[in-house]
Order: sequence, then C-alpha cells, then structure tokens
Amino acid sequence: MLDVTLIGVKSFPKRAKAEIERLRQEVAHWRAKALAAAGADPDSTNVMVCGGGVDPDSGLPPNSSVIFRIDTQRFRVGHEHGVIAIRALDGLLVVRPVAANVVHVKSEER
Repeated sequence: MLDVTLIGVKSFPKRAKAEIERLRQEVAHWRAKALAAAGADPDSTNVMVCGGGVDPDSGLPPNSSVIFRIDTQRFRVGHEHGVIAIRALDGLLVVRPVAANVVHVKSEER
C-alpha cells in the first residue's frame, strides 16, 4: 500500500492535511478497484509481483504469464502443470546452472 511520510506535515494548514488524506484514500480506492478488475486479489492468485517499487503484495490474475525484456531478447515466464515454463520469444533458450537453486537463462539467435 502507498505510504508517504511527509516531514513537517503537522505544520501544514488543515486544508492541506485534509487534501493529503483524501488523496491517500483515493489512491487506495483506485488501487483496490484496479486489482479487483484484473482478478488480482493477492489472496486468490498464484502470480505475485515483487521489486521495482511495486507493493510486494500486488498480484496478477491467476495463471498469468510475464514477459521480460533484456536488451533485444524477450522471455515469457509462466507455469504449467506444476512447473515454471520459460520461453525465449526471440531465439533459442540457453540455461546455465549456477548453483543448486539458481540458473541463468539467456537467448541465442537461431
């Protein structure tokens, strides 16, 4: 959830304080509407967004896939039949094990 801390807010005029609170409530309202419209209730989805300044409790619609771009390469990441599925959209998929719980993925030209 958006949480903005304003230094010196206690010294703001009453109208400014009221407007800040109204805007906070409006952001929360529209965020909830957007998540509900997308079917992205964090408690009912299996795809979550993390990092990049996004609230870690933000969910995507259930069974969504995500496309990542790295330079000119694109990857679609999703899940099917209980496994993570990674597809190189612009070449051949190259997977390099790095550790027991880490792999690096890149794409090479066909």
